[in-house]
Amino acid sequence: MFIEIAEALAQLAKSGQFDLAIQIAQKVDDATMRSFAFSGIAKELIETKHIELINQFLNFAIKEAQKIKDALMRFLIIFNIIKELTVTGHIDLTNQFLNFAIKEAQKIEDAQRRWEAIFEIIKMLTQIGQFDLAIQIAQKIDNPLQHSLALSEIVKRLAKVGQFERAIAMIDRAILVAETIKVPITRLRAFAAIMAAKQEVEKRSKGSQEAK
Repeated sequence: MFIEIAEALAQLAKSGQFDLAIQIAQKVDDATMRSFAFSGIAKELIETKHIELINQFLNFAIKEAQKIKDALMRFLIIFNIIKELTVTGHIDLTNQFLNFAIKEAQKIEDAQRRWEAIFEIIKMLTQIGQFDLAIQIAQKIDNPLQHSLALSEIVKRLAKVGQFERAIAMIDRAILVAETIKVPITRLRAFAAIMAAKQEVEKRSKGSQEAK
């Protein structure tokens, strides 16, 4: 139902009835649904390339999201729209709202959910070339398995863009982290991910040399 409402409000905004769309969205009782409505409008408007308008509704969505008690819900609402911005090439807007997503991910109480949220952010950062920030976030992960998995993901993305020396350095760092894992089967999982990433680097490096 709320998806339908967001789509209807987006049509109002597209037709130039911005104030009416805002007024209707603000009358929704629940903060989660208000935030969802505003982010849904922004998502529907992405194809119009009206950056100022998209930005306006995203700011409304964040303002309402901040009233939501559940950090996971706050994260999911904004992260879903950020993913859409990334896919459609609105990198400037993605960067603008990433900090909010990062902060909310770190506030998620459930450890597994928090890790999943942070891992999704790391993957997104590597997709838009923000490797320094991705590494910085990965370095703050206390769990050595999750830390090594995050570094392995970064390695694969570095290899994809041809940064082979940096990728190899990240492999060495991931190995050091994985070696601190005490449980054998968990350590094996970490090294499996690292070896898969290493193979990706070797494969792409070989292909790059053959293309020259």
